[in-house]
Amino acid sequence: VTTPGAVIDGLDIAGYLTIKAAGVTVRRCIVRGGPPATQGGNAVVSIVSGGAGFLIEDVSIIPAYPNDRLNGINVNQPGMIRRADISGTVDGVMVYGNGLTIEDSYLHDFVTLPTTTQRDGKTHNDAIQIQAGSGIVIRRNTIKGGSTSAIIITQDAGTVGDLTIDDNDIDGGAASINIV
Repeated sequence: VTTPGAVIDGLDIAGYLTIKAAGVTVRRCIVRGGPPATQGGNAVVSIVSGGAGFLIEDVSIIPAYPNDRLNGINVNQPGMIRRADISGTVDGVMVYGNGLTIEDSYLHDFVTLPTTTQRDGKTHNDAIQIQAGSGIVIRRNTIKGGSTSAIIITQDAGTVGDLTIDDNDIDGGAASINIV
């Protein structure tokens, strides 16, 4: 999506969705992704440079082709994920940026698959993985986690600060909240 302010409403998207424009709204959609990419780092939905002020609302993310490199949402822009239902991916939401709110969402049933990218030969799964960012709010969600954790704060890509985790139902994983 490259048109600022675009509204995508009520679609069943049989492919990947990348938001590159400001103020984009995606609501009441199902996003299924596509065949596996040959390179790592892909997600069913990606919000990248230029995508500030996005709103993902009442959206289900259910991959048609789960694979060992497929996340639900990768985001490095400020915006809102509200009432999303994310399942069937390796990680639910991968955060690399500032000003993100995830609220009233259901993150569950992540997949563990064979992989060559981990020492133990299987994917490690997190419902929400925070690599870097500030001003991140995670509230009123049901988070069932993955094999590793429901929420993991790694700071692999930079520092994490001003993080609010409030009024969530968190369960699952080797640790419900893992701060590395």
